[in-house]
Amino acid sequence: MNFISSLEKTFKYNSNVENAVAMSKYMRNLFPFFGIKTNDRRQILKKLWKANQQEVSLNVREIALELFQKQQREFHYCAVEILIQELNRKYIKEDIQLIEKLIITNSWWDNVDFWPNIYWETIYCNSLEKRIP
Repeated sequence: MNFISSLEKTFKYNSNVENAVAMSKYMRNLFPFFGIKTNDRRQILKKLWKANQQEVSLNVREIALELFQKQQREFHYCAVEILIQELNRKYIKEDIQLIEKLIITNSWWDNVDFWPNIYWETIYCNSLEKRIP
């Protein structure tokens, strides 16, 4: 996917070894980092997302899964941000399985707090759908 390869190239270009070591240490060395701080990562994501809007919108679930399979933590954060914005109140029943998979993939304290809200929205949206005659 063009979006993911562009994101990966841009993250590599903007990587900061000193930050990466400190960030990884903070996370008990469970995940490698590019060393890109949150605001910079969000700016990069926003720019590339805008340039690849159609691809991201059409493939949001696949993109999130692929980003979660990558090692660097910045990819995981991007996957979450994309899911939250792209799927806001547009969840389908199958998203429950996707969310469950992402919850247990590379899970740690920094990325679990938002999952209950997304999970609840998915269940809620689908329960409303079932109530419509």
